[in-house]
This record gives sequence, structure tokens and C-alpha cells, in this order.
Amino acid sequence: MRGPTFGLFLCILITGCDDREMMKVRKVGDKVLDKVGQLGQEALAKMQRTVAEIPKTPEEWPLLDRVQARLRWDQPLVKAPIHFRMEGDVLVVEGRVASTSLKKRALDLIQSTTGVEHVKDRLEVEATDSLSTATDLEP
Repeated sequence: MRGPTFGLFLCILITGCDDREMMKVRKVGDKVLDKVGQLGQEALAKMQRTVAEIPKTPEEWPLLDRVQARLRWDQPLVKAPIHFRMEGDVLVVEGRVASTSLKKRALDLIQSTTGVEHVKDRLEVEATDSLSTATDLEP
């Protein structure tokens, strides 16, 4: 409250305000303080709502984020260019992996993620892995 009090003091000292003018200045100061307090309360309430909306556990994350996180925490798959998108209730998985074993690992992680019901596999195995290419050709 130093601001309004100091302002009143200056008003009295410099201009020689009478009691009626001092009351007007005080009312203006009180209104300004009330408005600042109201704006602060509104900002705090908005921040609390925003924080409350942040998912607290992985189960609350959107499905694509959960799937992405599972693959990004798996060391052999962390650098694989794998992308996801939803087509209705189907999770479409696209990208490239180095071997059929990594493809299987990625699909196992994806299909075992909470919330994943249907997966469309569009993962490709890099051609440099001759063993995995031969395995892919087998019926």
C-alpha cells in the first residue's frame, strides 16, 4: 500500500489538496488496487485450470503420444524413423527399421500399448539387411 499512501502524501505536499480531493485520490487508488487484485486472481485461476489439464500419468496422454514415448524409450528403436497417425480407430505405423527383428519389436511395443486396438503395419525393413529381406520373402 506504499504506492497510494505515497501518492496522497505527494498530492498534499505539492498541490495542497484538501480532504475532499484526498478522498477522491484515495478512491481512485483503491479502485486501481482492486482491479490489479482481480486481474491477478483471474490469471491465477487460468493457470490452475491449465495445470489441471496437463496429463499426470502416461495413461492420460493422447494415444499417439503414448505410442511415440514407448518407442523413444526403447534403445534399439530410438533413432528409427517411425511415424504414426490415426485413420478412424486404426493406428497406422509407417517408416523404416533396420531388421525384421526390430520391426517385430516395434510392432510388439505398439500393439501392447494401452488404448491401441487396431494397427495397420506399413513399416519397411531396410534392404541392407539381407537376412531380414530373405525372411520377409518366406510365406
